[in-house]
Amino acid sequence: MMTKAMKNRWPIPKLAACTCGRAHTPAPGMPPVLMGEESLRSAAALLQETMGPGPFMMVADCNTQPLADIISARLSSLPHTVFTFPHAAEATAQSVALIEAALPADAKGLIAVGSGSITDCTRLVSFKAGLPFAVFPTAASMDGYLSWGAPVLVDGYKRTYPAQSPAVVIADPEIYAAAPITLTQAGFGDILGKYTSLADWRIGHLLLAEYWCSAIVSSVEQVLGECMDIADQLATDPVAAATTVMQALLVTGHAMICVGNSRPASGAEHHISHYWEMRALAENQPAPYHGAQVGVACVLSAAIYEALLVRESLVEKPFEWAGRQESLSDHIIRQATVNAGYAKDAAAQVLADNPRKHVEQATQLSFEQINAWWAQCRNILEHRLPSPSMLVAALRRAGAPATPRDLGISPDWVYDAIVYARELRPILTILDVAAMAGVLEQMAERLAEESSRW
Repeated sequence: MMTKAMKNRWPIPKLAACTCGRAHTPAPGMPPVLMGEESLRSAAALLQETMGPGPFMMVADCNTQPLADIISARLSSLPHTVFTFPHAAEATAQSVALIEAALPADAKGLIAVGSGSITDCTRLVSFKAGLPFAVFPTAASMDGYLSWGAPVLVDGYKRTYPAQSPAVVIADPEIYAAAPITLTQAGFGDILGKYTSLADWRIGHLLLAEYWCSAIVSSVEQVLGECMDIADQLATDPVAAATTVMQALLVTGHAMICVGNSRPASGAEHHISHYWEMRALAENQPAPYHGAQVGVACVLSAAIYEALLVRESLVEKPFEWAGRQESLSDHIIRQATVNAGYAKDAAAQVLADNPRKHVEQATQLSFEQINAWWAQCRNILEHRLPSPSMLVAALRRAGAPATPRDLGISPDWVYDAIVYARELRPILTILDVAAMAGVLEQMAERLAEESSRW
């Protein structure tokens, strides 16, 4: 029998015209999502239905404590305690340890009241403790609410730990639309990044035969288009705009669950963002919101695509490709590059977690094969990506940061991120393609200079 709480669940859009053979909807382990103005009224019933009668521990910080108080009052029928960070929570190993230390021995689940940092730390603690957890998103700021992975900073390195998806997500505009507009703008930037992440996924599919699904791409492209359409509304109708952005973030989270990895939502633009975050930590500087960094990094990635897609051949001379085949597969060269671009502890973690890059597989291809692959990429991607100027204009319509300068990021950091961020993860992105073409440093120099004038 369908309960009242179940009737109020927001249906994740079905994936139409899927020919890949996977049963995406409902996805395995797909958590229920309760979304809408009546969500808080049904929250207690749905929590009990999905996680049991409790007791639970709610996790908040100094910023989300007022919202946690509202939620706690609505959950008065369920036994629970509240743990509050005395400061703004950060996704670090230290934060995870604080939650673990506060977790009561008789707790039967956890409830995250926050956005990225609180959700990821709670996710990891619940997974390690073997307990379910629920999420009350407090901002439409990032697409990881449904994620199974927990990105956490450890010794200056952002590592994504395998964890679990929430048992339920309860997204009420009374909660998430109360967030500062800068957080919704960050979510808009995170969604904008899907333009380049989807392109990176496609080139990985064409070169390395990675799994790829047109239906998942279509679902992400649809919500991406919807967010572009409401960019102007973030200032004029913030509640409606936050709901559109939140729905888009949940759809892209659903896409990652369906695929089993982050390919539909994360590419070079996320690697650049992670690099800036790690660099800020290493130099004891505050880092901008993740989604805000992603939006700006998407502009940089799109600029690299724009510069490369006009090239009929990725590599012009066979002897040039022979030299790049050797350098791209040389582990001593890669180790020196990572050591030059990262703080000592972080460099060791990068090399330990990503001993090999998928681009090494490309070095097995002949000169003719690599250029034939690039011809395929051009045929599919040409005219499908917005220009950097269009992306900058969309971010500015939304009132979001649009350039590195808007984030307080220097030209030196732009250069370093483009050169070194490709080492963070093994997957193939446009940064690797620029390295294969022998123009990565040239692109970095050009964009470090040009982006200061955008």
